[in-house]
Amino acid sequence: MRYIALKRIRFHLYGFGCALILCTMIFFPNGVKAQTIPEFTTADPDRWINSKPLQKANLEGKIVLLEIWTSI
Repeated sequence: MRYIALKRIRFHLYGFGCALILCTMIFFPNGVKAQTIPEFTTADPDRWINSKPLQKANLEGKIVLLEIWTSI
């Protein structure tokens, strides 16, 4: 019984993976192209939290994680 349940889970995961790949091929036929980031406009050190002001040139070739907080 447990073996059958695991086979079903694997089947659904495989189907989901194939559907995800197919949707990507349909909606992005030429692939996903990287976009350049704009230059940071705030150079005031008082507005930066936990770091000195960043510059776009210092982030070249690095992976950047953006955590964005908003309020209504």
